[in-house]
Amino acid sequence: MIGAAFMSAGNIIRFGLQLVMLPIIARMLGPHVYGVASFAMPLISLASLIGDTGLSSAVAGGAQMSVKIESNIFWVSVVSGGSLALLVSLIAVPMGYISRQMEIIPVIIGLSPLLIVSAATTLLNGLIIRQHRFWAFMVGDILSFILSSLTAIVLALNGFGIWSLVAQMLVLTGVKFVWLFSISRPAIILHMKPSEIRSLISFGLDVVGANVCNFIGRNVDNMIIGSTMGLTNLGWYAIAYQVISIPDAIVSGPILAAVYPRLSKISGDPSAVRMLFMACLSIVALIVTPAFVGLEATADLAVPLILGAKWLPSVHLIQLLVPSGWLFCIYSIFYTTLLATGRSRDQLRVGAYLAAATAVGVAGGAMFGAAGVGIGVGFATFSAAPWYFRLARTKWGIGVSDIFEALGPPIGGAAFMCVVLATSRLAGLDRFLPLAEFPLLIAVGCTAYFGFVAVFRRPALLGHLRFVRKARDRGAP
Repeated sequence: MIGAAFMSAGNIIRFGLQLVMLPIIARMLGPHVYGVASFAMPLISLASLIGDTGLSSAVAGGAQMSVKIESNIFWVSVVSGGSLALLVSLIAVPMGYISRQMEIIPVIIGLSPLLIVSAATTLLNGLIIRQHRFWAFMVGDILSFILSSLTAIVLALNGFGIWSLVAQMLVLTGVKFVWLFSISRPAIILHMKPSEIRSLISFGLDVVGANVCNFIGRNVDNMIIGSTMGLTNLGWYAIAYQVISIPDAIVSGPILAAVYPRLSKISGDPSAVRMLFMACLSIVALIVTPAFVGLEATADLAVPLILGAKWLPSVHLIQLLVPSGWLFCIYSIFYTTLLATGRSRDQLRVGAYLAAATAVGVAGGAMFGAAGVGIGVGFATFSAAPWYFRLARTKWGIGVSDIFEALGPPIGGAAFMCVVLATSRLAGLDRFLPLAEFPLLIAVGCTAYFGFVAVFRRPALLGHLRFVRKARDRGAP
């Protein structure tokens, strides 16, 4: 769990910095500029996933390494990244004409170089996870975020508009690459024969397919909203989606990255996988649930306070997207376990369904405005639950009752937290401490939630925490 702690600490620090930097940039640029960036970025991010070729997962999972294999992975990734950068630049023009959003053409072309750098980082990410040097991710994330945010602020102050965000992404990716390269120190020589890593590429392609479907499911909404409702509406939606994604980045991602190697090693033992899966499910749900309840209950206070009045339309969207954000955190446990145990094709099928369901939900909801989109995303996300439940039952013997037993205490704590927060707001805290209402509500809500959980399930949750920590240690090479 030390690795997860490092990654979570890094994400928490970065989130704290983001609370300072994001309002400054958002207030200077406004929803329309964020809408342009949010419309352009899905294509870049999709190409980046494909450029990874899934090889980082193969390296992290314990594949045998040598100087030639490392060099092969590095140069294959760089070549694929360069090819994708060229392809994306060519696609940008027809994409702009078809969507009638000509502003995105130069933005996509300007962002395309980061595909090369991002692809070159594939090997480095895998080596860092393989070596369990998670502190490197923490330091790299913080360093790259600070430098890239400062770049964006300086350019925004000088009137560069959307190019402030383009520069931010390029600096973010570049700094992270330089840092991870200096830490992982891969053995790179001028050697590229893809045939020598065919088995890794074969494994990687299944992972890429699953990642792409997962990505499309989470980003098709941006493309539909930008095309049908305009870039300003997309800007409001993008900020809301970014907010509900924070718990997944801070909690689920680090924990699951830390146990991934262990899951790979025990993939042939369903009972061991079951125990680790249930422990991760309990811990992740325990931590992320109060964050989402807090978002639901205090978004109307937090958004104008942090981002300003021009972002008020994002409040209702955040509240509508909260259930989907919570499910994304839960689904990430299924997703990681399927990939780590060699069942990436099962995840590919679920991801393809979720992408299609999201497209249908967003397209249908767009006819009823932003609120309809939020509801459509929610229905699509919930509809994938039976798929994951069936896979958990057939692959690892985990029944629906087992899942709800793990989720019961967090859900019960969430219900109690809702009652306490609703009572506090009805009592009119703002009449006594108007400036302190938001932080006071957070403190009251968290006390209520964790107090409830401590009373009803403290021993079991502590046992799960110890089990995950041991699993992480056993996963070290």
